[in-house]
Amino acid sequence: MWFVGSEKPCIYSVPNRKQSYVKQFDLERVARITGLNLADIMEATRLFATNGPACCNFSASTLTQQYNGFQTHRAILCLLGLTGNIDRPGGNIPSSNTYLCRPAGFKSRESQYYMEKAPDLTQMFLYDKFPIWYEYCHETQAITLADVILSGEPYPIKALYGVGMNFKMYPQTDKLVKALDQIDFFVNTDLFMTYTSKFADIVLPCCSSLERGEFKVYPGGYGVYTKPVIQPLYESKSDTDILCELARYMELDDPLLLEGYEASVDYIMQGCGLTVEQFKQSDLPVKMPNAAPTPVGTTLRNGFTTPSGKFEFYSNVVARYEKSHGLSPLPVYIPSFADDPSPEFARKYPFFLSAGCRIPNTLHSRLHEVPWSRAIRPEPMVEIYPDDARRLDIHDGDLVEVYSPSGSVTVKAMLTHRIHTGTVEVAHGYTEANISQVVSDQHQNPYTGFPGYKASRCNIRKV
Repeated sequence: MWFVGSEKPCIYSVPNRKQSYVKQFDLERVARITGLNLADIMEATRLFATNGPACCNFSASTLTQQYNGFQTHRAILCLLGLTGNIDRPGGNIPSSNTYLCRPAGFKSRESQYYMEKAPDLTQMFLYDKFPIWYEYCHETQAITLADVILSGEPYPIKALYGVGMNFKMYPQTDKLVKALDQIDFFVNTDLFMTYTSKFADIVLPCCSSLERGEFKVYPGGYGVYTKPVIQPLYESKSDTDILCELARYMELDDPLLLEGYEASVDYIMQGCGLTVEQFKQSDLPVKMPNAAPTPVGTTLRNGFTTPSGKFEFYSNVVARYEKSHGLSPLPVYIPSFADDPSPEFARKYPFFLSAGCRIPNTLHSRLHEVPWSRAIRPEPMVEIYPDDARRLDIHDGDLVEVYSPSGSVTVKAMLTHRIHTGTVEVAHGYTEANISQVVSDQHQNPYTGFPGYKASRCNIRKV
């Protein structure tokens, strides 16, 4: 198969297998799955397929934090490929990150910096359970931390060092708190004495971004070294300075870390044409001398970073684990609750819970305990569709309990038409109503290990 504008075949698929799978999804079945009417599905399909170029803006969490989030993302990418909207003007352009997950149009040595002293990835816990995660993410899937601590498998964990660690992002939070009893030593760094920091043996005060200089990159080939507005208050230091000082005290075998943050950035940015000292001389972002945007169509000409070198409808990486882990190389549809599809479970917990949306200005939960930063929603609330509330005799402002087999929270009801019937939503960050407690830590995406924050079962009742 060819993409629009390509001069050679650039799509890898297994035709018979793909076609036989797609035939299962007639218009009526798609309508049942999506809850949309047939005419709207057809019109949306026609608009997207015939009005190119077109592109998709992917969310960082809405899809990934579901049981089938990985395959849903793949399906959308395949739709872009099928309609010829990959690596063409106006479509989705493949790009590689320069620094801190941001593409800026030039290469860095960030990956080399991390991997030079990285531990053996195969020794990270649950490496065997989530091999796809470890193929692409060279860090531990920490969402299973509580189980690893409690079981002592594959090895005992005796100490924990957290950098702004937030227990409230972990499903079944109380389970992780309980697991801390088996930890000999827990250190956390943070701006405030947070809920998590209260469990630490030592809390190291870190300063805010207004009190430190740091290197950042921006699209278009720009880099900047920010200047602190004030010096760090009291005994606080930047996270990176704390790490580098600890490395010196412990005499770690990591020369760049021992030398410090600026030396590390110089190493990572070597070849870009500028040094940290040169960046610090400018108050504005500086254009990198060696920055150059990747011309559209480069990937189509040179090949994709896949085993076949092509855009893969059938993933050869996933295929390695098809038999051993039951993973599908095709972007198949799996219901959000396929891990517990029993009618009895659905009857007891009929609502679709979206947990963990963020309130603006609180920076996830970093500033959640600062009154002015959570003034948009001072009290925890559950958003519920008016018809659902009426059926349960729930009125706006009533105290209600949102519960599941994993836990419960008590919050105020907020009736709204912005949410779909059968769905409830509770925002992240409230210590007094930690919605992550309601999400099961076993409801995990089998490809990535992410929990189903945005798609869990629950029920709701008036208190």
